[in-house]
Amino acid sequence: MPQQLRRNQLARLHTQYRDATQATRARTTTALAELWRGLPDYRDDSINHFADKGSRIAGAGAIATATLTAAFVEIATRTISGDAQRPALDVARFADLRTGTTPLETYARPGLQVWYELSRGATITDAINRGLNRALTIASTDLQLAKLDAATQTLAAQPQITAYERVTGGNACTLCEEAAVTLYPSDEVMEFHDNCSCDVVPVFDGVQLGDATDFGAPADTYDNTELGPIFTEAS
Repeated sequence: MPQQLRRNQLARLHTQYRDATQATRARTTTALAELWRGLPDYRDDSINHFADKGSRIAGAGAIATATLTAAFVEIATRTISGDAQRPALDVARFADLRTGTTPLETYARPGLQVWYELSRGATITDAINRGLNRALTIASTDLQLAKLDAATQTLAAQPQITAYERVTGGNACTLCEEAAVTLYPSDEVMEFHDNCSCDVVPVFDGVQLGDATDFGAPADTYDNTELGPIFTEAS
């Protein structure tokens, strides 16, 4: 199969994957926003209800994102190289990838944000909106964690994959744009930040989406005890 045709096939598969994961994130954040805005108040009982149901909504979104990611890497490998391994993913783990905290604790944080904002003199409307923003950021980050974890597991199962590219999502920050100009070893976990939506796209021998040919220097990151390696700053 000509190399350009294989590159076009990889691009088509990535577009389908990107659209599916973006739709999953949109459905997840929309459901969380509706749950948040429907709370009768933002006191302990209501926040506990939000944390319980919201963590399950986000967990389902994370599992869906991880499953889509594993399928994309597997299908791309089979399409480009003619064969692929199906990794045994521990699907349940994708709903709880943060270290040192539980989903219930994580999704109670938007309620704490509301009371923090009120203590600093914010109006109740502003405080509620900032709490919502915290909730949506947490969920988007959890879905990205699931995407990267699934990508790492699936890349490791495919010996045909020599590296991967970082393909930026919409409205990418400067750090992500700069990090997208090089290749990465297939066993290296991709760095990210809150609200990141970059994709891991496998590179095969002579077949990739972009034109990078070299492995770049490691990005400036720090090891967040809860999230793992993240960018030191993002615009």
